[in-house]
Amino acid sequence: MLLPTDRTYADVNVKQFIGNVNFFRNKCKNKKIIAVLKASCYGHGDRLAEFVYNNVDALGVATLDEGIRLRRFCPNIPILILGYVPFGSVFALDKYALSVSVFSLSYAQTLNAQAGKYGIKLKAHLKINSGMDRLGFSYDKEQDLISVLSLGNIIFEGIFSHYAASEKESPDFFLEQTRRFEYALNICRGLYDKFDFIHIANTSAADENSFGNTVRIGYGLYGYGLEEVTPVLNWKARVIQVHRANKGETVGYGRTYIVEKPALIATLAVGYGDGYPRIMSNCGKVIFNGKFLPVVGRVCMDMMMVNASGSGIKPGDYVTLLGSDNNLSISAEELGFGYEVLCGISPRVKKYYIT
Repeated sequence: MLLPTDRTYADVNVKQFIGNVNFFRNKCKNKKIIAVLKASCYGHGDRLAEFVYNNVDALGVATLDEGIRLRRFCPNIPILILGYVPFGSVFALDKYALSVSVFSLSYAQTLNAQAGKYGIKLKAHLKINSGMDRLGFSYDKEQDLISVLSLGNIIFEGIFSHYAASEKESPDFFLEQTRRFEYALNICRGLYDKFDFIHIANTSAADENSFGNTVRIGYGLYGYGLEEVTPVLNWKARVIQVHRANKGETVGYGRTYIVEKPALIATLAVGYGDGYPRIMSNCGKVIFNGKFLPVVGRVCMDMMMVNASGSGIKPGDYVTLLGSDNNLSISAEELGFGYEVLCGISPRVKKYYIT
């Protein structure tokens, strides 16, 4: 493929993405898979959903707007909104066949009343707080669980919880959360035995022995979190100017980089406005022509600079900010908190899907 003329862009390897999906299919065997595609598919672009929805059992998003956007790419598959949905959204939930997370009795009662007013039956998953202490019904509040499951205008397709720590990080609490979730499930099973999706395991906890009949995979689909998966995104930026800098000159805002010997400084058309972390000022690196080039000076909103001495770089070339090139690689986790780095890639970074 010829390089596009964009100032900055990302290639997204669809085959590798599906390969990661298949890895979890094999690892989890008889489990259903909810592919978590929130935050514009973790920064990879909404269109990635188009290539995956036929390979999984359901999709997970964070907001109503995300669910609506993905529905145009993904017909006829359950889509669960994992986060908060504002009151007054029952028409949209019904129109786009989206499932809502129900996390408290008062919230559920309000949704139920609104749905009943307009003759709507809402689809939902019951959220259990087993120790994350973020959202959810207390696992041991039997009366609340009985009450919510008796609401007539909400059809519960699933029940779920969320681990606060992996089994490796906190093995005892991991087991305790599983026990608590099972306790809540047993209360609910006596009242409501039609849960299609029972899920608590995420990327790090997902395997054939995971509790429940379903796993939620997010970070792992994009190639992170486990050694067996491969990152699918390569992010590049265009070189827009190359100039010589003499010893003693400074580069960028605040004069934080002092040229120690004559150097070739290349300016790239990318910055923190595109999602490249400003924290990488004077300590990051990019890949060009089989070598790492250090980031020098402060990362600007729309531009950044690298020391390109001895690289043969010229205006119009592209460097790799994230991903692999010439047997070298830079992972999202080298640029900061991996989730944040991926989700922070701006919509103005064009995505090209390589199939």
